[in-house]
Formats: sequence, structure tokens, C-alpha cells
Amino acid sequence: MFYLDLFNFFETKMSEFIVNFSTIFLYFVLMILSIKKGFNSVSNRTFFIFVSGIFFWTLTLYIYLFINTGDWLLFWGRINYASAYPMCFGLVSFFYFFPRKSVIFSKKIELSVLFVTIILTLLTLFTSLIDKSETIVIEDPQVELGLLYPIYLFYLVIHLFFAFFLGYKKMIKSRGVEKTKVKYIFLGFIPVSAFLLFTNVLLPIFGIYFF
Repeated sequence: MFYLDLFNFFETKMSEFIVNFSTIFLYFVLMILSIKKGFNSVSNRTFFIFVSGIFFWTLTLYIYLFINTGDWLLFWGRINYASAYPMCFGLVSFFYFFPRKSVIFSKKIELSVLFVTIILTLLTLFTSLIDKSETIVIEDPQVELGLLYPIYLFYLVIHLFFAFFLGYKKMIKSRGVEKTKVKYIFLGFIPVSAFLLFTNVLLPIFGIYFF
């Protein structure tokens, strides 16, 4: 069955495969480059967290849609949902620390956000509170959302809002090379993150599945 699916996949979806593979490979390269730069800088660490999140988001989304089997559907679906946390947390943290703090929060608040992120990630991966069930209806996956999905949604939207706010503020106030770096990251990743969250987090509430 798997080999038949694989054959049909290459026969009908080669162009889609190339686009998705190129995207996933790009994020993988960014992960490797951030590792090579080292983790001594908090900016490098937060950028790595963000890129790792968006890498696993796109990878698991594609695997989720391709495998399309009941035995693994929920497994990949929950990993996909959980990948949104490091993506949003890393993006906000990067703009918060790079090139330097312009908005100061207490250490207690910073640790609280990290703690909430870890707890929500574990709840998403190992409970039905976010992603309750996954079923196939006419060859398309249908998701039954869990009790805490509104909290999941609130977390992602708030983080994306703060990422936009901090990134835009840094882009306006920075100068020289720093301004160029912030500008490229802001214009490159904010729209991608917003698009992914809109199509895969907001639309499913109304039973609309973009992918």
C-alpha cells in the first residue's frame, strides 16, 4: 500500500513535491548555518529555535498530508501543531534580543513565557486538549479540535503580534548593517509565519483546510 501511494505521489504531485522539498531544504540549511555560527549569542539561539520550529512545521505538514493514514495521522498532526510554539516563541525572542533589547521585560516574565511555551508544547504533543482527533473524509484529513485550542490560538496570535511589533520597531530604529539584517528577517519571515498560521490555525476553526 505504501509503495502504491509513493508511485501515485510521484506520478501526480511531482511539481508540488519539488516546491515543498525546496522550502524544507531551505529551512534545513538555515538551521545548519545557525548551528555553525554557534550558540554563544542569544540572538543565534533564538533564531535557531525559530528556524527549527518553521522547519518542523513545514516538514510535518507535508508528511501529514502525504502519509494520510489513520494510524499516523494524529501523530504527525500533533507534531505539526506543536511546531508552531518554537516558531512563534523563537521569532518573538529573536526580535526581542537582536541586535539589543529595546523593550525590557523582567526576568520573571521572560521565564514565565518560556515555561508556558514548554507546558503548551507538551500538552499539544501528548494530550487531546489541542488536537483531539484526526480522521480521513473523502481522502482529506479532518481535525476535531480540543478543549484548549482557543488558548493555543491566543498564544500564537499574541506572539505573532509581538513579533511584528518588535521587528517593525527594530527595523525603524536600527542603522547600517543591523538595519539591513532586521529588515531582511522581518520581511522574509513575518509574512511566511502569518500565512502559515492563518491557513493552518485560523481557517480549520471554520472547517476550511487550505492544504
